[in-house]
Amino acid sequence: MQRAHQLDYAKDIVFVDSTASCDASGHSVTFMLTPCAVGAVPLAILITKGQSEDYKAGFILLKSSLQNSFSGQGHPKIFVFRTLYNVFRDILVAIKLVIIFLLQQE
Repeated sequence: MQRAHQLDYAKDIVFVDSTASCDASGHSVTFMLTPCAVGAVPLAILITKGQSEDYKAGFILLKSSLQNSFSGQGHPKIFVFRTLYNVFRDILVAIKLVIIFLLQQE
């Protein structure tokens, strides 16, 4: 996943999708993805106890553990957040829409 941070798109846009209460203990799994020529590439996966202070702590820990993240910029220009209702369908639709949008910008 560290190599994915070297992609040019990693500095521009990052999708953040979380599942809520995916087990009996209420853990949350958060995926950070960036678009690329073949679809989407994972930048990080966070597993937290919940989505409040633990969620914030997960992002802070991620930022402190990565060097030259987001193509050397340290953060993307845009974070896109969306709660997952149907993990695979929503991620694929979001990726397709962003790729169409990015192709129109060129």
